[in-house]
Amino acid sequence: MRLLALGSFFLALSRAVGWRWAVLATVLAILVIPLALRSKGPTAEGAVWSASADFLTPGHRLPGQLSLSDDKAIWTPSHHSERHGAVVVGVSLAKAKIGFEAGSALLDVIIRLSPDDGTEPLLFLTHRSVRLRHAARHLRERE
Repeated sequence: MRLLALGSFFLALSRAVGWRWAVLATVLAILVIPLALRSKGPTAEGAVWSASADFLTPGHRLPGQLSLSDDKAIWTPSHHSERHGAVVVGVSLAKAKIGFEAGSALLDVIIRLSPDDGTEPLLFLTHRSVRLRHAARHLRERE
């Protein structure tokens, strides 16, 4: 459904401004996407998956790097987040449930870590990828 929406957007853009401008806009978008997906912190040792991810707290969206390993999830804040008081967040996956939800944008994924101790779940916003799908399958098989 999202690919249909993307195709419809491209078609509408090409009809509105001409196909040359639509192709140029698409090429520029492809060049900008790697900037948004770049690493924003160090990868945790032994990670089966690591990518840039925003830590979602009430009223804040703090950029950083989320790493998932066989037994833990570690979010490392970026320099910007550290300046705003963020610290490294680590959660044992043996004591937490991990869930994946579609985000509002085309490639957004929200990773929900729900600790068993009854505290509020931790939410991380990242981007959909084949590597994330493989890591999720790996973590499910581990259970």
